[in-house]
Amino acid sequence: MQFSFSGPGKARNINLAGSSSTQTSESLLAEARARRQAREAEQRKHDSANTIAVWWQSVQAKRTVQKQYADIFDSGPTGLSPVEWTRALLICGTKGDQGEARLGRWSTVFAEDNDNLFSPFSTRHATQWLDVLCRLSVRLLQAISTSPQSAITIKHLTIIQNLLIPDRMPKHLPPATTQDIARSVITTVIPAKTCMYPYINHAILSVDPKVKTSPILPPLIEIALAPISLLPVTGDANGIVYQEVLEQFMASILSIPSLPYRLPIPAITRISRFPFTHMGRIDLYSLVRKLESSDTTGGSAEEAKSELVANLYTFLPVKLLSRFKETERRDYLNLLAAVFDSLPTGALDPPKSSSASVGTAAIDADSDTDSDANSDVEMTLATAQAPARWVMGPRTRKRLEQLTDAAYLSVLLGSYNDAAVCRFFIGLWSAWPMRKNATLAATLALPAGPGATGGAYGIVKSIWRGQVRPAIGMLGDGTGDGTRVLEPLVDNATENLWPPLVFLTVLYTHMLRTMSDDEFFSTQIGQTPQTQNAQNPLSTSEVAHFGRALLGVVFRLYLHEVVIGTRRVPGLGDINFGMVREWGTELLQSISLRDSRRKFTPEGHWLMVDASDAQHIRAAALFEDEEASNSETPLPTSRSGYVTSRTTRAQLASLSPRSKILTHIPFSIPFDVRVQVFRQYVTNDWKDVAQRVRSGEFDMSNHRGRSRANAVVRRGRVAEDGFKALSSMRKDMKLPIAITFVDKWGNEEAGIDGGGVFKEFLTSLAKEVFDSDRGLWLANKQQELYPNPHPYAKEPGQLEWFRFVGRVLGKALYDGILVDIAFAPFFLAKMLGRQSYINDLTSLDPELYQGLMFLKNYKGNPEELSLNFTVTDEYLGEVTVTNLIPNGVDKPVTAENRYLYIAMVAHHRLKTQIRKQTDAFMEGLADIIDAKWLRMFNQQELQMLIGGTPDPIDIDDLRANCVYGGVYDQSHEVIERFWKVVNTLNQDERRALLRFVTSCSRPPLLGFKELNPRFAIRDATTDDQRLPTASTCVNLLKASLPRYSSEHIMRQKLLQAISSNAGFDLS
Repeated sequence: MQFSFSGPGKARNINLAGSSSTQTSESLLAEARARRQAREAEQRKHDSANTIAVWWQSVQAKRTVQKQYADIFDSGPTGLSPVEWTRALLICGTKGDQGEARLGRWSTVFAEDNDNLFSPFSTRHATQWLDVLCRLSVRLLQAISTSPQSAITIKHLTIIQNLLIPDRMPKHLPPATTQDIARSVITTVIPAKTCMYPYINHAILSVDPKVKTSPILPPLIEIALAPISLLPVTGDANGIVYQEVLEQFMASILSIPSLPYRLPIPAITRISRFPFTHMGRIDLYSLVRKLESSDTTGGSAEEAKSELVANLYTFLPVKLLSRFKETERRDYLNLLAAVFDSLPTGALDPPKSSSASVGTAAIDADSDTDSDANSDVEMTLATAQAPARWVMGPRTRKRLEQLTDAAYLSVLLGSYNDAAVCRFFIGLWSAWPMRKNATLAATLALPAGPGATGGAYGIVKSIWRGQVRPAIGMLGDGTGDGTRVLEPLVDNATENLWPPLVFLTVLYTHMLRTMSDDEFFSTQIGQTPQTQNAQNPLSTSEVAHFGRALLGVVFRLYLHEVVIGTRRVPGLGDINFGMVREWGTELLQSISLRDSRRKFTPEGHWLMVDASDAQHIRAAALFEDEEASNSETPLPTSRSGYVTSRTTRAQLASLSPRSKILTHIPFSIPFDVRVQVFRQYVTNDWKDVAQRVRSGEFDMSNHRGRSRANAVVRRGRVAEDGFKALSSMRKDMKLPIAITFVDKWGNEEAGIDGGGVFKEFLTSLAKEVFDSDRGLWLANKQQELYPNPHPYAKEPGQLEWFRFVGRVLGKALYDGILVDIAFAPFFLAKMLGRQSYINDLTSLDPELYQGLMFLKNYKGNPEELSLNFTVTDEYLGEVTVTNLIPNGVDKPVTAENRYLYIAMVAHHRLKTQIRKQTDAFMEGLADIIDAKWLRMFNQQELQMLIGGTPDPIDIDDLRANCVYGGVYDQSHEVIERFWKVVNTLNQDERRALLRFVTSCSRPPLLGFKELNPRFAIRDATTDDQRLPTASTCVNLLKASLPRYSSEHIMRQKLLQAISSNAGFDLS
């Protein structure tokens, strides 16, 4: 058949090049990915649905099984063996209200029928039954912790007791079986996840501390001690389980706050049988970690640690501790050290709002400190406290204080003087800074023992000779390039040296506070040590060795404080090098002060720099206050690490550590360099004052627009007129002051004040204002002055006088004028901002000092002396009794607190009585002289800065620095005759001559080359009847040396003139 089609039709266009698409390859991949993810999501839904279905089926099956076994258990034990009935309990569960009720029923049944509890152990199901009981024991402990006050809890406790204590098991069981049962239960309830001790901790804490009769307390303690009693019997005392038990008991039970006050007497008796002699088997690091775990202790780590120490003190009284072997006491000491060391700095100090402990705070609160040497350390330790999460209770604080009393320390330390002692004290001071002085006083009160080998005496000697001296060379001598000198300090190889070195430093510093100079130097003169109280444990040669080595360390710590200051010291926990530096500074200052009073070191012993480096330090100190530019150029340094002469002013400005060396350990820098620095400080300050005057910034209203103040002063009333004219001035006393003297007839004395008349004014002022008859000042037996402690001297008007005198003295120092005033050493120490100690009493009240030394060295019972914590003062026949501590009249002085009493009496006499007078004087002095300028010197050096050197006048030096005027020269016959006469004068006459010419009888500190203007002699008439005259304005024997015809006449007239004490119109 043929077909044909010729009608209209739709033509198809066929593109043989392939189909076209607007989709890109990326979109195609995205679509494929989306389809795949959709399939996967659908599969997950399907799988999840299957999983849920299976889970639900298992839940339903479990509930069915639990319901079946719940019915079995609820039907009671009748007809069932103990194993079957208990298995039914475990399967149906013990959680929830019904579970708790079933667990209580089970405990009730078996607590009342102990034989039935242990009957399966005589059958073939013994192993299975033991496993069931172990699992159930954990649940019972959880129930006890959750509901300790429940009536059923006592039944739970009975079951646990029966399982842990073999003696409570039926007698028909062999001992080996009972021990195996108890051991198996112990190994179940000791591991961390199921440990019973945190449960017991929570249960005890849930009981009101006042309710000691709670029936759950005795069994809780018995359960806690059961493993400790059992494991040594079974031969497991050296195993890891026994160690874990000891650690858990201490961390969870002995850390409970005020534990002895929560428990009845029987329970306390049980705890006292804890094997405290086994503390050496404890891993201290592991114990500390447990104490820091809230799961173990139930509270804060700080609370747990402090309570542990306090409770250990309670359960280890002196009588029991004294029976410990030496190694056992050492283990106890190491444990205490580890706990204290792990506490945050200042954790045991009371909150800032709380009052400090009596006695310590009374001394420290307003003590004179040497700039950073004490204050920085106390601030670092006392303010860097842990967050206030808990407040230590009074009972705990009292027990901790008693633990650090002399009576307890004497037994705790024994004769053991190694690293354990050092770490104990350092850890204690770090955790409890405010207790530091009290523990040091208690240590000093420790008995010396036979041959003075114990107590603080023995500790210092043995630690120095056995631990520090052999190893201190490891720290190096400070020589080297840059910061490389620090490498020996931070080397971990020194970890065992730092604890004894730091402890020795702090303890010996405290010992020196109550050590007289006679005691300090006793070993130098060959006395045989009799008691620790009467002697220095180190010979002066050992002190010199120790001091020099310590200075090498401290000097580097100051020099590189930015690099190392906050870095922790190897082996000392939270103690950093900044603290070590300050403690070392205090000891070095004390030793060097003794050396300045009575030399025992060779010349240059304390110097750490040579002449060149000293000048670099001088330059750095002078420019430290100037603003430094942002220079990235490294400081050029010498081989010893100091800046070189290429250092710029801007770079020098950043070198503040050098300034601290000058003010903290100035004895490491030559004295003449420090005097130069002082003079340059004044010069720089005067330039600033002059600039302010020129710029109009300085208040000139009191000077009528003139650049100097004027005062007219009547002779005989110098103090009165000077006070009226100048007392209103403060810092503007730095400006020149022109003095005009008026004689007794009302005539102005001749003399243009070029500065010399002011020197005469100061001399006359000193005679009047420092006269003890005026009531402001008193003099000791050496005629050295100190403020009068009489209440009259504390009146506001008199305090203004003290401020005025302080400014006048400051003006003299500012202008470089020497005045004939000698201050008592203890008062000079106050001017330097340093604390006074008992040895300073020798310059105030020698009789009181001897009495306190008698008390310190008294071999009998100090209570026989009937002393208490009061002092008696008598003013104009009126007797006043002052309490040194609250209720001090009721506090007897004992062997334990006598060091505190001695320190507080000295503090009262040297500080408290004259506080207001001293503060007023120092306010005036500070108006003129920056405190840091004076801190470059010790007491003796400051006295020389004020009044010149007490050395004999060197006529050769005076002659070499003399200038001549008129017809005179050094070879003139009259001059030759003059020096021949002067050489025949004794020292008193030479001083009178010096006063006649310069207004001061002492030579300048650095020799007569420092006298400005120079000592000068001019010719006058040939009249043999004329006396020599002087112009102190220019240090000139003006016209003043007539051309006398003979030595005899010259000597006669010279002595007559210098002995007259006349003014400017003598001729």
